Parts: sequence; structure tokens; C-alpha cells
Amino acid sequence: LKIHMLRLLTEHFVDPEARGEGGALFMYPAFFEKYGFQTPRGGSGGLVDAMVRQLEDHGAELRCNSTVTKILTSGGKAVGVRLADGTEIRAKEAVVGQIHPFNLQKMVDDVLDDQVLREIKRAETSSFSCVTAHYALDTPPSYVHPDINDSWLNGLCPTSLDDFKNVVYDVRNGRIPKTPSMGTIATHHVDPSRAPEGKSTFLVWRIMPYKLADGSTWADRKAEVEEETLNMVDS
Repeated sequence: LKIHMLRLLTEHFVDPEARGEGGALFMYPAFFEKYGFQTPRGGSGGLVDAMVRQLEDHGAELRCNSTVTKILTSGGKAVGVRLADGTEIRAKEAVVGQIHPFNLQKMVDDVLDDQVLREIKRAETSSFSCVTAHYALDTPPSYVHPDINDSWLNGLCPTSLDDFKNVVYDVRNGRIPKTPSMGTIATHHVDPSRAPEGKSTFLVWRIMPYKLADGSTWADRKAEVEEETLNMVDS
């Protein structure tokens, strides 16, 4: 159970031992229990298309290639945006933005509240990310345990808690983990449009550090990790 819960956190790029992350152990299982785990038909582009249809059905006007350079404020409230070409758009109800905390101060045309500034300084980015390998297979993947052959998403990790912690420690300290631990996704099981009949799309991902402790770059190590990942899948 501990391994399962720790893996659930790392799948969302949360260090299990980072301060303030204990609440995620309650949030993620409850979210999946209530809503399940979904994937859009046709791939991520299908999700975007569905959102566009929904917005346009509600009267939204969508603008492409319209970079927002500034959030306009008045009386301490966001009231609109300014685009890179100088166009200003005033909000009717609210300005909804997904702005990285580190960019918030330069995006807003006014002085931010002291509490907001304190929260920005406290914000921390994840110490790790992931690498993914995409495969086009002539046949669907077959596992040692056949009961998961028809599952579209699987998490494969060590059965020892110490071994799994070593994966996290390696990543935290900038090392490429050698202990096999990966997620596999074969979405054709739930969305046949992802692959021709009888064939399969297959994705494998592993958590990895952003920066490598030995000073090498991902351009240097990409081929090595790609081959290593394929060997782990084959084994």
C-alpha cells in the first residue's frame, strides 16, 4: 500500500517527502474514486476540439496567436488584458489566467499584495520530471502477468519499499535511476481510433531528474536512456 501511494504522488511529479505534500495523498485517491481516470477519444487533440466546441456553443470568441503581455488592473482587481500587438481587451466578469507564480509580478500592471508576494517566494518547482518513449507495435503488448494485458494504463514498480525509495532518492539527487520503475499506456484498449485494427500504440514513461548531477545534458544521455527503457520493457 505504501509503494502504491508513493507512486501515485510521483506520477504527479510530487516528491513524497517534500513539505506540504501530505494532503495530496488524500486528494488524488478521492478524485480518482469520484471521477475515474479518463482519456479523450482521438488523443489530446480531441480534448481541445471538444473544449472549443463547448466554448463556442456558449458564445465564446477564441483568438489564436494572441499573446497576453500584461494583466490590466483597477482598484486592486484584474479588469482586462493587453496583447503583444497593443490590443486591450476588457473583461465582462473576470480575468481567468494560468500564470506561473514566478511570472505573475511582471505580468500584472500594479503592485501585488504583500501576501501574494510572500506566497510567490515560497513556491517551489518540482525537482523532477519524466521521459517518455512512444512505440508503434504490430501487436498489443503482452505482460508476464496476463491479467493486465487488457489494461490501458499500468504502473510497474519495485515490490520493495526500500527499492522504490531508492528510485526517488536517485531522481532527487540528479541520478538516472537504475531500478526498474515505469508507467505503460496502451490507449487503443479504450480508444480503437488510436491505432489500426490489430495493432497498438504504446507509451512508456519513467521519472527522471531535470538536471543531471554529473554535469551531462539530456542531449548527451538521451540515446542511452532510450535503449535502457526499451530493455526494461523487454525484460
